[in-house]
Amino acid sequence: MSIRKQCDLCGSESIKNKYTIGEYKFLKCKKCGLVFLDQNFSKKDLDNIYNKEKYLSTAYKSYDYNNEHNYFNDVNQKKLQAESKCEYIMNMINAKYISSNDRFLDIGCAAGFFLSATQKRGFKSYGIEISKEGSNFAKEKFGINILADDLLNLSREYEEYFDFISMFHVLEHLNDPNMYLKKIYRILKPGGHLIIEVPNIKSIDRFFSINLIRTLQPPQHLYVFDYNNLSKILKENGFIIVIKEVYFSNVIGELLKKTLYFFKKNKLFISDKEDKQSCVKKNHYHINIIRNMARLVFPGMNMLFIVRKPK
Repeated sequence: MSIRKQCDLCGSESIKNKYTIGEYKFLKCKKCGLVFLDQNFSKKDLDNIYNKEKYLSTAYKSYDYNNEHNYFNDVNQKKLQAESKCEYIMNMINAKYISSNDRFLDIGCAAGFFLSATQKRGFKSYGIEISKEGSNFAKEKFGINILADDLLNLSREYEEYFDFISMFHVLEHLNDPNMYLKKIYRILKPGGHLIIEVPNIKSIDRFFSINLIRTLQPPQHLYVFDYNNLSKILKENGFIIVIKEVYFSNVIGELLKKTLYFFKKNKLFISDKEDKQSCVKKNHYHINIIRNMARLVFPGMNMLFIVRKPK
């Protein structure tokens, strides 16, 4: 393990201390804005951090409010959430790019919930997962074909093999994001899509300490991106950006929910000439307008990018 002296994204040595979480320090590049852990971990260091046997069932407890959360709790709920997310993402990608025989790879697939949703849509689904308990669950529960514990271990037979590749909250964990993105570029078919989701360091939620800790999450998170430098690293690795989306703030979202509840409770949108059904429809219409406007001003903790490899 060594200490970083420069930004891995742009190479600048103009860096400063930005955040301190316990014993861990995060630096910020003054040139491109990348935030990164000052410690440069080796592959052996990362293997020790992730403890392949029990990573999924233990790591999530560290950032849970009551310390009782287990990744494998509420399996049915996680399946429903994965199906909803898969539907949402596929709807964003033009249907002309999608075939039911396409190959779909999820890097860091955990227990395979998202891949189970892609299987339901007819994709030939594959996974990569460092956690043994996660990969075993994915194979036994959903029949997922787990190819490797590390993307870099994939053989050359998989070059230009996949139509879709997803990485949900993985890039920030990797000690060399550029190396992994170059590998993804090679195994993705021309015209294929990469779906990538990462934490957003410029979230409005970071001003609340618990959310800042969850975003930085040392020592697992080695990098934390913003809208601009994530765009930069993807473009520099040859990808064409199709869709960029910053999710809405959790904190502001909760405030809006409470506001909507207050309006409904006090019947502020109801007049003598309106029935209850039209009132509810009107309420949601107004709230959706407010939400879409507010998300531009109050960005949330996560960013979702969909990019394409040129044909």
